[in-house]
Amino acid sequence: MERSKEQSDSFVVRVWRAEGKEEWWAWVQHARSGEAMFVRDVDALWAFIEHKTGHPKHKTPGGLK
Repeated sequence: MERSKEQSDSFVVRVWRAEGKEEWWAWVQHARSGEAMFVRDVDALWAFIEHKTGHPKHKTPGGLK
C-alpha cells in the first residue's frame, strides 16, 4: 500500500462514566494542534473530529451539551 496517497490524523479520546451516573462523557484532543474539548454525545465527538480533519458532515463542534 502506498502511504503517500493516504491522509491521516491522530486524536486522543478518553471515555468514562462517573460513578453512580448513567451518562457517558468524553474528552478528545487533536494531536497535531493540541486543541481539546469535553463532549457528552457521539455527535459532538464526530463533529470535532470532522472539523479538525476538514471533512465536516455535522455542525461545528459545540462541546458540552
